[in-house]
Amino acid sequence: MPCDWQPTTVSNPTSGICFTDITAWGRIADLAEGGHPIDEMQLEQPKGEVGHVMRVKLDEKSPELYIKIQLKRGKIFGRSFHYSTK
Repeated sequence: MPCDWQPTTVSNPTSGICFTDITAWGRIADLAEGGHPIDEMQLEQPKGEVGHVMRVKLDEKSPELYIKIQLKRGKIFGRSFHYSTK
């Protein structure tokens, strides 16, 4: 399954350094537990499966953060974690 997982290119405003895999997953958990909006979307690959997307404004200076995850076989897969290109 394709992914664009790039936490080390996204500056974490809390620490002032870039996210790591661990801190990216921590931020995703914090957002989900805090009630941040999560949109469902149909994935292009694998066709017909569902992804879940969060768009997050980390601070006023940075582009929006785009996060996409997929729930599959009882696991959570990170599909995207990068600055939005749209």
